[in-house]
Amino acid sequence: MMMTESVAKQYQKYLEADAQARKLWDRQARELRKLIKLAKLGRKHSLIVPISESRGLQITDQFRTREDRVFTPAFCKRYQVKEVPLRGE
Repeated sequence: MMMTESVAKQYQKYLEADAQARKLWDRQARELRKLIKLAKLGRKHSLIVPISESRGLQITDQFRTREDRVFTPAFCKRYQVKEVPLRGE
């Protein structure tokens, strides 16, 4: 019985941690959608948006690439955001 109680307690801790992670994941997804909208990616495949004089954000819609065509976008990370140096400035 001792083992069953410890497993139940640990499972409860796991469920609480999972709920917290899902909240943060949902918040991260909302903030990413706001970033995409603010950057005006629209129907473009890729876009570089300056965030300072020497750095920019490259936002890529991975669903639109032909070689990486994904048929179930709900199960993949659709947008890739990375910081890149700006050229020519």
